[in-house]
Amino acid sequence: MRRNTSASSRTESNDQGEPITEAKPRQNVDSLNFLSVLFMRRKLIILSVCSLVLASFLLTKGFDNTSEQSDNWHGKDPVKKGENSDIDPSNKEKTPVPQASDNKADIKRDGHFQRTPNLLWWTFEGGRISNNINCGEIECLSTVDRALRDHDDTKVFIFYGTGVELADLPLPRRKHDLWFLTHEESPKNNDHLFSHPEIMTLFNYTSTFKRQSDYPIPTQWLPNLSYLKSRQFLKSTATKNEFQKSDNLAPILYVQSDCNTCSDRDSYVKMLQQHIKVDSYGQCLHNKDMPDHLQFKDSMAGMHHNDFFELTSRYKFTLAMENAICDDYITEKVWRPLHLGSVPILFSSPKIKDFLPTNNSGILIEDFERVEDLAAFIKRLNEDDEEYNKYLSFKNSNGITNIDLVRHMRDREWGQNEHGQHKKYNNHFSAFECFACKIAHRHLHNIEKKLPLKPSIASVEHYGCPPPKRFDSNGKHIVDDKRWTEPFLYSKYMAKAFRYSYDKGVILKEKYLKQQAKYLRSKDGE
Repeated sequence: MRRNTSASSRTESNDQGEPITEAKPRQNVDSLNFLSVLFMRRKLIILSVCSLVLASFLLTKGFDNTSEQSDNWHGKDPVKKGENSDIDPSNKEKTPVPQASDNKADIKRDGHFQRTPNLLWWTFEGGRISNNINCGEIECLSTVDRALRDHDDTKVFIFYGTGVELADLPLPRRKHDLWFLTHEESPKNNDHLFSHPEIMTLFNYTSTFKRQSDYPIPTQWLPNLSYLKSRQFLKSTATKNEFQKSDNLAPILYVQSDCNTCSDRDSYVKMLQQHIKVDSYGQCLHNKDMPDHLQFKDSMAGMHHNDFFELTSRYKFTLAMENAICDDYITEKVWRPLHLGSVPILFSSPKIKDFLPTNNSGILIEDFERVEDLAAFIKRLNEDDEEYNKYLSFKNSNGITNIDLVRHMRDREWGQNEHGQHKKYNNHFSAFECFACKIAHRHLHNIEKKLPLKPSIASVEHYGCPPPKRFDSNGKHIVDDKRWTEPFLYSKYMAKAFRYSYDKGVILKEKYLKQQAKYLRSKDGE
């Protein structure tokens, strides 16, 4: 008998070649053996695949954190003029990325790991230090360490306006860098540089006194509404009248030591003094001395002394005149006399009425055709106690009738509430940092997920002010003044020269910027 052992046939034949079928039990045993071998092979294959996946995972985790973060970026950096290619991974080891020693690598939120963005203050106010900031569910590293400029997590650069210099900007600018500008002062503090679109459109987000900015702070100098309603230093009108007689006080107070500013305020006061008595305690138009301990010899600290508040509150009127005239630029010069109960004579934001506690809590010089008309009005009001008291009606309970001001102060998320308790943020700088932190997280997320990037672009409406003017002989602020238009024009053409080179991808030193600015100005005939 011959046995056929082929895998496809399980039969035997006798000597005559007739097939003999195997018994059924033998078939079951062979089938079971075949299935067992098949299942064992499949298990070995699955185990091998799992081992390969695990090994790959372990190898991937072996890379350093910097390389892992760098691989997540898909942006293009315009490092050189005309360059627009993807970042070459082979360069990672040649240029090590600085690490933030106090920065957390990731934060876990909603089951996912997210990187912690750096907010790099390129220019800053005061003694700012690096520290982690908590903004609810997210964190950021607020830092002044310029060594982190090229860090993968540094996409937000914050600039404090006064310190910005065209020769000291983080250039060349990478494709995904966002620039934030914050400043509570007027553009005058940086030679009107931010009054020109060529500079303002460099920035993506802003926080300024203007309501058009991304994070507006027009009431930065107003602690809360209780500050306006305070009666701590308030004198009755009868008492003020008595001080005018007993202490020989003028009806009007003027205290300024920053003289000859671009608003030309001293010129107006000088004209006003020809028609009504004005006591001037500061260095500008000085005609009356402060007590020794309140002198402004070395600092302006005396202006925060209770004795200074006591003196100011004795005056029925106070000249509140800004050093620069811009929409929504309102400083302590306006809020202090309101706090002390002295009616302000205002030369301030053209939109100042939007922020006054009542319709008649201030006197605007622009409402008078001539200086002598204002003087005559003040004299009449000084003699009419009933009319004068109407200007202080906001000191009464529920006396603030400006609903927009009440709503603005209620919704403001920084500073103090009406009970002197701190709100979400202590000050507008902290609030702006968290505003920037939220944008930074969204920006990094969109980059990593290759989502569309649509950053905001600032405009001159976010901060800029018109060219300075001076007063004419009637007290109208309408005359061009070369003393102040010259610095304005100088910064205008420096801005144009810088922007021209910036758009070309060329970094010019200050010397060549000035030459280019001079050429552009001569070309325009200004």
